Amino acid sequence: MEVSVFTEAYINNSTDVTISNSNKAILCRKVLEKYNDILLQNPNGCIFKISYTHSIMQTYFECYVSCIEFTAPDNSMFISNENFDKMCLVLEDKVNIELFNPPQASNIVFTIKDRVIKNIEDIKCNLENLINSKYKFLYENQEIPFLDDKIIVKKIEPYAVCLVNNTDLNVEFDIIKTIEKVAEIKPDDVTNIYESNALDNNSEQVVNEIEEKSPETITIPELSIEELRQKRLDYFLKK
Repeated sequence: MEVSVFTEAYINNSTDVTISNSNKAILCRKVLEKYNDILLQNPNGCIFKISYTHSIMQTYFECYVSCIEFTAPDNSMFISNENFDKMCLVLEDKVNIELFNPPQASNIVFTIKDRVIKNIEDIKCNLENLINSKYKFLYENQEIPFLDDKIIVKKIEPYAVCLVNNTDLNVEFDIIKTIEKVAEIKPDDVTNIYESNALDNNSEQVVNEIEEKSPETITIPELSIEELRQKRLDYFLKK
């Protein structure tokens, strides 16, 4: 079935329905009429596959969406801005839409950074709660916002796209070790530290270096520590 596709900005409703940053969509009643019998036979629900070939690039694109309403105008649909951009669509492009009935997921492997795990106590429980509340299906290489970072669906079984709304998930993690950023030390900082240490250092080496470079110190055979320090200060101030 072919329909025109629009971004979420064109949704005209007075409810709290939103599809932003999601794989949700609003479809038209003609899609419901076409697949009504199949939908009624699947208590776990179905999702829809959207596909088309870009007319200029001649590249095939596809994505999957779950329907939250059948209230779009006839022969049209609304998808999130994210999916719209991902498929390189322009307004009123026509796409093919068909019902897709994937299996329930049995096992999922997530790629996750070790610092994300450290920031939360029960990562598995929290992740499962997030999926159950916000996602009807998942697919391989899908990025999921989590805390201030993201996790990636590295592998999902038994199919590349699976429902996750009514199943006991077996969750595994592929943990990526992250390296904490070390504070950068600029050359000027090193110079300042060296000069500061040199001014406060009463070692014979510092005194000798200054005496070699400053003729004034050679004419005075014996100086007190305070006098030597003052000489060093005078020397550096001249620079």
